[in-house]
Amino acid sequence: MTEILTHHDLKPIHSRCYCRTNRPLHPRRPPAKWDFNVYTLPPSSSSPANNPQLPFVGINTFAHLPHSKCLLSPTTPYDIAIIGAPFDTAVSYRPGARFSPRAIRAASQRQLPIQSFNPTVGINPYRSWATLVDCGDIPITPFSNTLALSQMQDAFTELLQHPAPTGGRPLLVTLGGDHSIALAALRAVNTVLSEPAGGMDGEGGYESAEGGFERG
Repeated sequence: MTEILTHHDLKPIHSRCYCRTNRPLHPRRPPAKWDFNVYTLPPSSSSPANNPQLPFVGINTFAHLPHSKCLLSPTTPYDIAIIGAPFDTAVSYRPGARFSPRAIRAASQRQLPIQSFNPTVGINPYRSWATLVDCGDIPITPFSNTLALSQMQDAFTELLQHPAPTGGRPLLVTLGGDHSIALAALRAVNTVLSEPAGGMDGEGGYESAEGGFERG
């Protein structure tokens, strides 16, 4: 049976649009005030790292981890800190590692703490034992390698002395930087622990492959 509507069943919404008064004209609209919780996934716990946003929403932190300016907040607790080292002026051939912290964070945006369970090892690294924080980048001058080395050493020394919720010393994961940043890191460890420190550099470049460079 065909439904017949009279002018009493209709209410003008716009000058050229009429619809039944008991049917919404538009889908549900966002709240009047901006509330980004509307666009986030349901929280899984009270931890900030477990209240992720959608992969394409929010500021550019590593894997959407909580952000803190750790060098300005010496009491910020963490077990593992992500820190960027935008520095590459000590290279002998090709610069570019100064852009690595930004690029690595951008590449990690598809990772969400709530969706990062690793079936191979059986854990979610973002929701396991550690409190993780993205501490931003170290302020490093691009005009003096000597000054830059001092700035990185001071920053690593400060970050290694933050409180760790699980006890002991926190761990640092550095994004970017050329090979020379290892010297600043070793000196910082030596300062904090007051004992000799060593390290091992694993080279993953093409030239380390069997046969080295092969040019046709």
